[in-house]
Amino acid sequence: MRKLIPSMAAVIAVSFIFVLSACDRPAGERSQTGMGTTDIEQAIRDRFNSDPQLSGTDIDVSTDLQKREIRLSGTAGSQEIRDKAVQMAQSAAPGFSVSDSIEVEPREMARTEEQQQEGKQEREAAKNRGDNVGDSPEDARIYSQVVGRLSTSDLPFQSINLDVQDGVVTLRGNVRDENQKNQAQTAVQQVEGVMQVNNELEAGGQQQSTPAQ
Repeated sequence: MRKLIPSMAAVIAVSFIFVLSACDRPAGERSQTGMGTTDIEQAIRDRFNSDPQLSGTDIDVSTDLQKREIRLSGTAGSQEIRDKAVQMAQSAAPGFSVSDSIEVEPREMARTEEQQQEGKQEREAAKNRGDNVGDSPEDARIYSQVVGRLSTSDLPFQSINLDVQDGVVTLRGNVRDENQKNQAQTAVQQVEGVMQVNNELEAGGQQQSTPAQ
């Protein structure tokens, strides 16, 4: 009986240490595999970044260890990319379910919305100068590039107004001479997408901005 007492004491001591170690680990901090929330999320992001289609996408990753659940949210450029994100998350965290809240937003649609916003800004800037720009994103792009070329040249840009409609650019206003008139037309013709240039600039006239009619 006396020989059993040390053995029982050892068992009790080991059990006590085990309980303490379990108490030291916060509940839900680590999964059964020993991976923590940060480890799992980083593993998923690493897989996303290694894939050409998923690298750079706006997909957020969060983890609920108690529910053993991976949560994906954000946007993807296609259903294919969305499905691939779910598959990669599942393979990176076996035994976890994946809650998918990713919204599919085609890149073409996102680009179109961006172009529309840029076009709106260009039309507002044109209106302030007395210029006119068509409703299409292409007209707004052409206007922006024409302004960029003329404003950085040695032409009297403040004396030149322009209208853009369906790729047709009309120059109005005054320049010093025929050489500047031709120079302005050449600069506009070099802009991609310009279909035609109507050069109504007056050579030798007073060089100041002319209001749009």
